Amino acid sequence: MPAIVHFAKDGGVRYAATDGVEMYIIDETSPHDRVYRVSTTITADELELLIGSDDVGHAGDARHAAISARVREYIGGAARLSTVEPDK
Repeated sequence: MPAIVHFAKDGGVRYAATDGVEMYIIDETSPHDRVYRVSTTITADELELLIGSDDVGHAGDARHAAISARVREYIGGAARLSTVEPDK
């Protein structure tokens, strides 16, 4: 019984879960509306259409380290590569 967070190409974000799944969003930056229960549902057919023929990655797969580095670079603004100064 999956739940999804879908980041669309246009910047939109969609949260949904299949029937029988309760999904909550907890937003520490919104103290007066901190916990929100997602009520949008998605069917198995819709989920299959969204995934298509793409591989489903996970934290232990071969690409995880490279993708994590790119995310850290984007968030922190630090380049993955840096200039090496010659020994003086």
